[in-house]
Amino acid sequence: MKAKLKNNKIILYEYLPSEYSSENLNILGGFEKLDTSIHEQEGFFDYYIPFITKYQRLGEVYFDKINKIFTFPIIDFNQFEIDEEIIKAKQVLINKLEKDTDAFIKIVVGERSSEYEIAEKEAKEFKASDYLADIPLSISSDMLARNTTMQESCDLILLMSNNWRLLQQDLRAKRLLLKEKAKNCTTEDNLNIIRDEWNNFIDILKKQIK
Repeated sequence: MKAKLKNNKIILYEYLPSEYSSENLNILGGFEKLDTSIHEQEGFFDYYIPFITKYQRLGEVYFDKINKIFTFPIIDFNQFEIDEEIIKAKQVLINKLEKDTDAFIKIVVGERSSEYEIAEKEAKEFKASDYLADIPLSISSDMLARNTTMQESCDLILLMSNNWRLLQQDLRAKRLLLKEKAKNCTTEDNLNIIRDEWNNFIDILKKQIK
Protein backbone atom coordinates (compact mmCIF):
# COMPACT_ATOMS: atom_id res chain seq x y z
CA MET A 1 0.00 0.00 0.00
CA LYS A 2 1.14 3.53 -0.80
CA ALA A 3 0.34 6.90 0.74
CA LYS A 4 0.73 10.51 -0.24
CA LEU A 5 0.47 13.81 1.60
CA LYS A 6 -2.10 15.95 -0.20
CA ASN A 7 -3.60 19.17 1.13
CA ASN A 8 -2.21 18.37 4.57
CA LYS A 9 -3.98 15.00 4.56
CA ILE A 10 -2.42 11.58 4.11
CA ILE A 11 -4.24 9.77 1.31
CA LEU A 12 -3.97 5.98 1.10
CA TYR A 13 -3.69 4.08 -2.16
CA GLU A 14 -4.20 0.34 -2.25
CA TYR A 15 -2.85 0.52 -5.79
CA LEU A 16 -1.05 3.31 -7.59
CA PRO A 17 -3.18 4.94 -10.30
CA SER A 18 -2.58 4.11 -13.90
CA GLU A 19 -3.48 7.62 -15.04
CA TYR A 20 -1.76 10.46 -13.21
CA SER A 21 -1.16 14.13 -13.71
CA SER A 22 0.67 16.76 -11.69
CA GLU A 23 2.72 19.90 -12.26
CA ASN A 24 5.56 17.69 -13.47
CA LEU A 25 3.81 14.77 -15.15
CA ASN A 26 0.85 13.94 -17.30
CA ILE A 27 0.60 10.15 -17.61
CA LEU A 28 -2.36 8.74 -19.52
CA GLY A 29 -1.59 5.17 -18.54
CA GLY A 30 1.05 3.06 -16.85
CA PHE A 31 2.04 5.40 -14.05
CA GLU A 32 2.00 2.48 -11.59
CA LYS A 33 4.65 0.73 -13.69
CA LEU A 34 7.15 3.56 -13.57
CA ASP A 35 10.28 3.42 -11.44
CA THR A 36 9.86 3.82 -7.68
CA SER A 37 12.05 6.91 -7.76
CA ILE A 38 9.45 8.66 -9.94
CA HIS A 39 6.66 7.63 -7.60
CA GLU A 40 8.62 9.06 -4.70
CA GLN A 41 9.29 12.29 -6.57
CA GLU A 42 5.53 12.62 -6.82
CA GLY A 43 5.11 11.99 -3.10
CA PHE A 44 4.02 8.34 -3.18
CA PHE A 45 5.72 6.30 -0.45
CA ASP A 46 5.12 2.96 1.25
CA TYR A 47 2.56 2.88 4.04
CA TYR A 48 3.66 0.68 6.93
CA ILE A 49 1.73 -0.33 10.06
CA PRO A 50 4.18 -1.60 12.68
CA PHE A 51 3.46 -4.62 14.88
CA ILE A 52 2.53 -3.78 18.46
CA THR A 53 2.13 -5.80 21.63
CA LYS A 54 -0.98 -5.87 23.83
CA TYR A 55 0.55 -3.12 25.97
CA GLN A 56 1.26 -0.70 23.14
CA ARG A 57 -0.75 1.49 20.81
CA LEU A 58 -0.11 3.42 17.63
CA GLY A 59 0.22 7.18 17.58
CA GLU A 60 -0.69 9.47 14.70
CA VAL A 61 0.57 8.53 11.25
CA TYR A 62 3.58 10.52 10.07
CA PHE A 63 6.21 10.52 7.34
CA ASP A 64 9.50 8.94 8.38
CA LYS A 65 12.07 10.93 6.36
CA ILE A 66 14.94 8.59 7.18
CA ASN A 67 13.21 5.40 6.00
CA LYS A 68 11.01 7.19 3.47
CA ILE A 69 7.76 5.62 4.61
CA PHE A 70 4.46 6.67 6.11
CA THR A 71 4.17 4.93 9.45
CA PHE A 72 3.12 5.27 13.07
CA PRO A 73 5.02 5.86 16.30
CA ILE A 74 4.69 3.08 18.89
CA ILE A 75 3.55 4.27 22.30
CA ASP A 76 4.09 2.02 25.31
CA PHE A 77 1.32 1.80 27.89
CA ASN A 78 2.13 3.30 31.25
CA GLN A 79 1.71 1.16 34.38
CA PHE A 80 -1.77 2.50 35.06
CA GLU A 81 -2.92 1.48 31.57
CA ILE A 82 -1.31 -1.95 31.95
CA ASP A 83 -3.11 -2.45 35.26
CA GLU A 84 -6.39 -1.46 33.62
CA GLU A 85 -5.88 -4.06 30.89
CA ILE A 86 -5.19 -6.74 33.49
CA ILE A 87 -8.38 -5.82 35.36
CA LYS A 88 -10.35 -6.19 32.12
CA ALA A 89 -8.68 -9.54 31.39
CA LYS A 90 -9.56 -10.76 34.90
CA GLN A 91 -13.22 -9.95 34.37
CA VAL A 92 -13.24 -11.65 30.98
CA LEU A 93 -11.83 -14.82 32.52
CA ILE A 94 -14.22 -14.76 35.48
CA ASN A 95 -17.15 -14.33 33.08
CA LYS A 96 -15.86 -17.29 31.10
CA LEU A 97 -15.79 -19.49 34.20
CA GLU A 98 -19.39 -18.59 34.96
CA LYS A 99 -20.64 -19.02 31.40
CA ASP A 100 -18.80 -22.31 30.87
CA THR A 101 -20.27 -23.67 34.09
CA ASP A 102 -23.81 -22.70 33.10
CA ALA A 103 -23.32 -24.11 29.61
CA PHE A 104 -21.90 -27.37 30.91
CA ILE A 105 -24.78 -27.93 33.32
CA LYS A 106 -27.41 -26.93 30.76
CA ILE A 107 -26.09 -28.87 27.80
CA VAL A 108 -24.57 -31.92 29.46
CA VAL A 109 -26.48 -32.23 32.71
CA GLY A 110 -29.44 -29.88 32.63
CA GLU A 111 -31.29 -31.47 29.76
CA ARG A 112 -31.38 -34.79 31.62
CA SER A 113 -31.68 -33.48 35.17
CA SER A 114 -35.39 -34.21 35.62
CA GLU A 115 -34.93 -37.74 34.29
CA TYR A 116 -32.09 -38.40 36.73
CA GLU A 117 -33.95 -36.90 39.66
CA ILE A 118 -36.98 -39.13 39.03
CA ALA A 119 -34.82 -42.20 38.60
CA GLU A 120 -32.84 -41.39 41.74
CA LYS A 121 -36.00 -40.86 43.80
CA GLU A 122 -37.55 -44.11 42.60
CA ALA A 123 -34.33 -46.06 43.12
CA LYS A 124 -33.91 -44.75 46.68
CA GLU A 125 -37.49 -45.69 47.57
CA PHE A 126 -37.14 -49.11 45.97
CA LYS A 127 -33.88 -49.81 47.81
CA ALA A 128 -35.42 -48.62 51.08
CA SER A 129 -38.07 -51.33 50.66
CA ASP A 130 -35.27 -53.92 50.41
CA TYR A 131 -36.17 -54.28 46.74
CA LEU A 132 -39.59 -55.69 47.64
CA ALA A 133 -41.87 -52.89 46.41
CA ASP A 134 -43.37 -52.76 42.94
CA ILE A 135 -40.59 -52.19 40.42
CA PRO A 136 -40.57 -48.51 39.37
CA LEU A 137 -40.64 -47.61 35.70
CA SER A 138 -37.13 -46.13 35.76
CA ILE A 139 -35.71 -49.39 37.10
CA SER A 140 -37.71 -51.66 34.79
CA SER A 141 -36.63 -49.65 31.74
CA ASP A 142 -33.01 -49.83 32.90
CA MET A 143 -33.33 -53.60 33.42
CA LEU A 144 -34.62 -54.00 29.90
CA ALA A 145 -31.90 -51.81 28.38
CA ARG A 146 -28.98 -53.35 30.30
CA ASN A 147 -30.33 -56.88 30.77
CA THR A 148 -29.74 -56.67 34.52
CA THR A 149 -31.63 -57.69 37.64
CA MET A 150 -33.85 -55.23 39.44
CA GLN A 151 -31.33 -54.88 42.26
CA GLU A 152 -28.43 -54.35 39.85
CA SER A 153 -30.35 -51.67 37.96
CA CYS A 154 -31.43 -49.96 41.17
CA ASP A 155 -27.90 -49.88 42.56
CA LEU A 156 -26.50 -48.70 39.22
CA ILE A 157 -28.97 -45.81 39.06
CA LEU A 158 -27.97 -44.73 42.56
CA LEU A 159 -24.29 -45.01 41.69
CA MET A 160 -24.74 -42.89 38.57
CA SER A 161 -26.77 -40.35 40.53
CA ASN A 162 -24.03 -40.09 43.13
CA ASN A 163 -21.42 -39.66 40.39
CA TRP A 164 -23.44 -36.81 38.83
CA ARG A 165 -23.62 -35.02 42.15
CA LEU A 166 -19.90 -35.47 42.73
CA LEU A 167 -19.22 -34.11 39.26
CA GLN A 168 -21.30 -31.01 39.94
CA GLN A 169 -19.53 -30.51 43.25
CA ASP A 170 -16.15 -30.78 41.51
CA LEU A 171 -17.28 -28.27 38.92
CA ARG A 172 -18.37 -25.78 41.54
CA ALA A 173 -15.24 -26.21 43.64
CA LYS A 174 -12.95 -25.74 40.65
CA ARG A 175 -14.83 -22.68 39.46
CA LEU A 176 -14.66 -20.99 42.83
CA LEU A 177 -10.98 -21.84 43.27
CA LEU A 178 -9.97 -20.47 39.87
CA LYS A 179 -12.10 -17.36 40.34
CA GLU A 180 -10.13 -16.53 43.46
CA LYS A 181 -6.86 -17.25 41.68
CA ALA A 182 -7.89 -14.96 38.84
CA LYS A 183 -8.78 -12.14 41.23
CA ASN A 184 -5.28 -12.30 42.72
CA CYS A 185 -3.39 -12.43 39.41
CA THR A 186 -1.02 -9.60 38.58
CA THR A 187 -0.13 -10.56 34.99
CA GLU A 188 -2.05 -11.73 31.94
CA ASP A 189 0.38 -14.63 31.57
CA ASN A 190 -0.87 -16.00 34.89
CA LEU A 191 -4.44 -15.48 33.76
CA ASN A 192 -3.70 -17.51 30.64
CA ILE A 193 -2.38 -20.33 32.82
CA ILE A 194 -5.63 -20.33 34.78
CA ARG A 195 -7.64 -20.29 31.55
CA ASP A 196 -5.74 -23.31 30.24
CA GLU A 197 -6.24 -25.15 33.55
CA TRP A 198 -9.99 -24.49 33.37
CA ASN A 199 -10.29 -25.56 29.74
CA ASN A 200 -8.47 -28.80 30.46
CA PHE A 201 -10.69 -29.43 33.48
CA ILE A 202 -13.87 -28.95 31.42
CA ASP A 203 -12.53 -31.28 28.72
CA ILE A 204 -11.90 -33.98 31.33
CA LEU A 205 -15.42 -33.62 32.75
CA LYS A 206 -16.95 -33.94 29.30
CA LYS A 207 -15.04 -37.16 28.70
CA GLN A 208 -16.22 -38.56 32.03
CA ILE A 209 -19.90 -38.22 31.16
CA LYS A 210 -19.75 -39.76 27.71
